[in-house]
Amino acid sequence: MDPKGILNKAKSNVVRSAMRSVNLTRGALRRRRAVKPRAGSEYLAVSPDALGLILTAYGFKQKPVALVAVAAEHVVARFDVEQATVESRTDAYTATADYRVITNALANLTIATEDIDGDESTPEDGEDEGWKLQLGWLLEPSEERPVGASSSVVLGDHVVHETELEHTAGMQWIQWAGRASKTEASAFPRRHVNGHTVTPLITTRGNVRIDVNTPPALHALIYADDVCVQSNGIHVKGRVASAQGNVTQPRFVVVGRETGTRFESRMRLELDRGWTQTDFGRRRYRYDVRVPINPLMWDSFSNSEPFDAVVEFYDTEGVVHTRRVSRVPIESRVAARGGILESRGRIACVSPYFTFKAKALSFHIECFELSVKPLLTGTRKVDPQADVWLIGEQPWRAGDNGYRFFTWLRRKHPQINAYYVIDKDSPDIEKFAGEPNVVLSGTYSHFEKALQASKFIGTHHPDFLMPTYAPSFKARLRGTRVFLQHGVLGVKRMTSTYGKNAPQFNVDQFFVSSEKEREIVMNDLGYKADQVVVTGLPRFDSLLGESVEPRRGQVVVMPTWRDWIRDEEGFLASEYFQQWHQVLSSDGFARVVRENGLDVKLYLHTNMQRFAHHFEDLPVTVMFPGEEDVQCLMQESQLLITDYSSVAFDFSFLGRPVIYFQFDRGRFLGRNGSHLDLDAELPGYIEFTANDVVERLRSCAASGFEQTEELRARSRSFMTHRDTRNCERVFKAVITGPEHTIVGSGSPWKDAMPLVVRRFRRSRWYWKSMRAFYKAASVMPGKRESLVFESGLGKQYADSPRYIYEELLRRGDTRPKVWIYSGPHVFTDPNTEVVQRLSPEYYAALARAQIWTMNQSAPSYLKRPAKVRFVQTWHGTPLKHMQLDAAGKQEQSEGYLERAQAGVRQWTHLISPSPYASSAFRSAFGFNGPIVELGYPRNDILVSDEAPAIREHTRAQLGLGKQRAILYAPTFRDNQKNARGKLAFQLPFDLETFAQQMPDDTVLLLRMHSLIASRIQIPEHLRDRVKDVSSYSDIQELFLASDALITDYSSVFFDAAVLRYPIVFFAYDLEDYQQNLRGFYLDYMKDLPGPIVQDEAELWATVNERLEKGIDQGQRSRFIERFAPQDDGHAAERVVDELY
Repeated sequence: MDPKGILNKAKSNVVRSAMRSVNLTRGALRRRRAVKPRAGSEYLAVSPDALGLILTAYGFKQKPVALVAVAAEHVVARFDVEQATVESRTDAYTATADYRVITNALANLTIATEDIDGDESTPEDGEDEGWKLQLGWLLEPSEERPVGASSSVVLGDHVVHETELEHTAGMQWIQWAGRASKTEASAFPRRHVNGHTVTPLITTRGNVRIDVNTPPALHALIYADDVCVQSNGIHVKGRVASAQGNVTQPRFVVVGRETGTRFESRMRLELDRGWTQTDFGRRRYRYDVRVPINPLMWDSFSNSEPFDAVVEFYDTEGVVHTRRVSRVPIESRVAARGGILESRGRIACVSPYFTFKAKALSFHIECFELSVKPLLTGTRKVDPQADVWLIGEQPWRAGDNGYRFFTWLRRKHPQINAYYVIDKDSPDIEKFAGEPNVVLSGTYSHFEKALQASKFIGTHHPDFLMPTYAPSFKARLRGTRVFLQHGVLGVKRMTSTYGKNAPQFNVDQFFVSSEKEREIVMNDLGYKADQVVVTGLPRFDSLLGESVEPRRGQVVVMPTWRDWIRDEEGFLASEYFQQWHQVLSSDGFARVVRENGLDVKLYLHTNMQRFAHHFEDLPVTVMFPGEEDVQCLMQESQLLITDYSSVAFDFSFLGRPVIYFQFDRGRFLGRNGSHLDLDAELPGYIEFTANDVVERLRSCAASGFEQTEELRARSRSFMTHRDTRNCERVFKAVITGPEHTIVGSGSPWKDAMPLVVRRFRRSRWYWKSMRAFYKAASVMPGKRESLVFESGLGKQYADSPRYIYEELLRRGDTRPKVWIYSGPHVFTDPNTEVVQRLSPEYYAALARAQIWTMNQSAPSYLKRPAKVRFVQTWHGTPLKHMQLDAAGKQEQSEGYLERAQAGVRQWTHLISPSPYASSAFRSAFGFNGPIVELGYPRNDILVSDEAPAIREHTRAQLGLGKQRAILYAPTFRDNQKNARGKLAFQLPFDLETFAQQMPDDTVLLLRMHSLIASRIQIPEHLRDRVKDVSSYSDIQELFLASDALITDYSSVFFDAAVLRYPIVFFAYDLEDYQQNLRGFYLDYMKDLPGPIVQDEAELWATVNERLEKGIDQGQRSRFIERFAPQDDGHAAERVVDELY
């Protein structure tokens, strides 16, 4: 082994040793930690018998008088409590929850059930069936809530939250059983009582619960604390956490994803009593297992097949449950080490790795001839050879940029020692007949050439060009990693996959097709300018250079894949299959095909090909790999229909139209979104419903499949060099490119650092250091010129801050701008930086800014620098009492008013839409600074010239078509909270009734308040009539997309009023809200711009009547004149003129 290799191995061993020590130390501290009681009791013992569950506890602050079983806020059963003596404690109490009493009571109960605990115990096992009864101690009546009690009291047989009561004196409070300082619990077997199945358990939140008639469930989390490969196989030490403790006959299995090849071993679980007692009785075990890798099975799988580590359990009824080993601490991931097994003239290289998203434990098990062992371990050196270039794609493919560049290189520069890497079983190997410079993956030659290589040039992960996944071998490879890409990047944000700091992805050169793409790779992915080269993709040479006449009427459909679809059952149940099948099987589609003589070819993504036969009965030709070259297929077609695939860029470069069918955009892009503004930048027509795709196909066929000038311009922005010299530019860039500077393929520290940073940010030291940093940075000398914007506490790109920002951009303002934002919006302004709220960059931006623009307050502990202007836009015209005016009515947390007032003191200017709002702001906030009545910039789009286009675009995104849309946007209720204390909301009307009473062409849009934590459940059969749009960022766009508004006490109606459409107020709890929760700044019964209704039957009749007959425009004009006189479409201009 060379000196550098020895040094790297030594460093690696030091890192692994350090990480193992850290992990062992953390484990010891975890076992010894003292858990503070959250339920109030010091001790709890839970043990089952044949017909019940026995609970014994001591350390109550208030004497318990009964044990109650509660389901859906209903007391199902009560059990007597007796005094007991435990461990010399005479203040203990015991009770038995009798299963017979519970099942008999449930037989007469007809109410909907939900988990009061709010605990997600085993969602994957379908626990939302049956009954879930939480056990709690009913305490003696008291004047105020006892220490340790919940916020619930018992009135008769009902459980009521304290905020729903006028007074709580003399009430009986519930203290939920569980979460004691010390808990002793036995394993909980399922029992069959009175024809019912009863399952006691301790939930993941630590409370005692009894489930009746729920499916067999086993909640277990599998931890791996130490992973290594020894001479006889895989050695894993770890922990198992089980809420029920009913795990038996566990087996540790390493199973292949493709062939199902299994390597397994029995596990011995050792109960960790100390840890179990301090973890609320949730049973904690330790295990130490060795899994032999049987040489007789080495031929049953390929080297490319991944293996997953799982644990199989039998529960007490003999049902098998499988759980991934998915809890691996970062220290363990860093310290994990592979190894080499030897048998019968062959070796198996076993390398642990951790899945991209879940970080679950998996393995690469690769089998080689014994001859490669000296090269693999570094005991044999290779003969030096200059300029070996290894080129390829995925080992089983040859047809994309890697293959195109290799054939060009062999033809133009045969002096380069270039070799193509391909698997011996690949169907594309026929393309290399007579080509000597081919390396078969995993052979001795591959190992030798990899060690000699100065360049690794690939279209995917660099690991595909390596002969093995073994980190120790890859660390010795000195070749420059060149990323050709396999398509134009941009549609889906790929920072976590291909970013500079992405785990295990390391490249030295990143080739792109345009200056736009180069900016994305530098700004979003974090690469340096000299690493990113605009060359174009090698396949563009043949795409643009080969003259292929398109076949008349040929249409190709090429959707990409979905990573959440893993098997046939999931595929058939998926929206992906249903939507694409709906398009291709519809009568409208068949009619367009028939009338225009179209020939439609369907080519599914490689990862979805195994499901292709489900489309064979449709009027399309299903294509399979190898039948026709993909690039040739595109060249011969006149139109492409896809969803998010990068082939759309290639197709648009041919000057032909593309239709994007993006029915699941939100889920596909995820919370990270796109690098692009898809609606403004994609080179094709974007549709969201099957009907719209068919209509777009019809219009494209009628136009002769012409690409519009606008779409042609968009397409050109993604291709800087429109010629056939892409391979030449790639070659020159590779020749002049940098040397390989990354030691190894993925440093352990690189993978560890994000989690280390996250842990630090959760600690008290982070907040202390950030406050000190902010204080120091805010007084540093220097010019202040940056503008900081924030909306919705950094969660939105919306509201008035957005429209002030966009007005500045419209004027060409070049000052540095910082958006505090964590969402997917793409900022195209080169002077705009995006930072996360409460990150170090956040504190730096606030400390050095010239102007803060926010619609809520900054953190109360930050003092605004004297030279900074804070423009507070607020987030609505006030209707209900706030802050100072709500004191005594609204339930406010301790210190809330002090924090709120500290935030108000930082404001320098407050924007108001009217004198009415200004008066309310003065009263609510106690703000003494200047209030500027310039109107709300966020409402400019409601009356702008672009409003019709925004309406159509938003409706298309929501899939509304020509349907009427009613927006329901209520406010929150201070007294509606879930079990975790978060604000919740229950719909005050029945969705079935809406569907029955409103016309079929009417859709209800549900927009919950941003503070609401719970999600609205919409029945499957109503999802065409009811849509949850709570996650849609900009409510102004929803106003435009709607034809009427229903609200209650939310201030949204002040904004929507300028649209002059019907607004109906559903005030079903008006008296309680006005008298007990909040008051109003106006006369609710007289001043509103629409009718007030208080029952559901009247609601839908009134809405329907207003939609048919319209509104009183005179009354609406008077309302606007009083409450929104400045909302004329020019508020942002006035604000910028005066304050910026």
